[in-house]
Amino acid sequence: MQRTVIVTGASRGLGKALALGFLEARYNVVVCSRSAATLAAAAESFARHGDRVLLRPCDVSREADVVDLVSATVERFGGLHVLVNNAGVYGPIGDITDLDSQAWSDAMQTNVMGVFHACKHAVPHMRKEGFGRIINVSGGGATKPMPGYTSYCASKAAVVRFTETLALELGADGILVNSLAPGFIATDIHKATLESPCRAIEQFQRLTREKLAAGGDDPQKAVRLALMLASDQCRLSGKLVSAVFDPWETFGDQPALSPDFLTLRRVDNVFISERTKPDQRP
Repeated sequence: MQRTVIVTGASRGLGKALALGFLEARYNVVVCSRSAATLAAAAESFARHGDRVLLRPCDVSREADVVDLVSATVERFGGLHVLVNNAGVYGPIGDITDLDSQAWSDAMQTNVMGVFHACKHAVPHMRKEGFGRIINVSGGGATKPMPGYTSYCASKAAVVRFTETLALELGADGILVNSLAPGFIATDIHKATLESPCRAIEQFQRLTREKLAAGGDDPQKAVRLALMLASDQCRLSGKLVSAVFDPWETFGDQPALSPDFLTLRRVDNVFISERTKPDQRP
């Protein structure tokens, strides 16, 4: 059976590489972007795949757009099996007192609510199929603090915990939900870092220049990981997997993974709500 995947934010960069990777793997692919101009510019790259690709404008922060996207997908291909939530932004960069509140909120709307909207409207079709794979692109901002990037880090950490929670919610439906950390991909998103006057990110700017000069990480590693997470063979759910640093290619050969492995947890492994006394220690 030929399966169908939606890839958001797929007109360029990592999203485009992911969409092309799924097409090469013989999926039907819905390519969406909030920018009609970049979508049109990308059309030639997808043209040779003919009827197996659908290009569709969609701003994931707008629920009505997502409803239309999912409806168009099911109408064209008859179902929906895989969702890759790749669309995202850095949001405003700078000292907390200098940030524009609306811009901060807009970043959360895209990075968090966009993922929620897409999952909410994709899940009913996956339940109908008795099969589903949801891949939420997250990254380093979820696992380490980055001064100057409060909206980005907060939103990406939210996506990972959302992933963990949704995985438990949907497990009985045969739907696996994971987060994918692609590594440092050399795309236009880094312009905001290089152009920021914020002194708190000077070290991060230096590292960004160095990584860009070196070409960044290979996006095909993220593509191969996404294809594994979308496959019948995948057994992971509720995990944050790094395409670059985790030995994900060998996970299938290992004994059952610890429930806390590849998740966001306190280092003392104790949930605060489980402590019966304020001074209790593990």
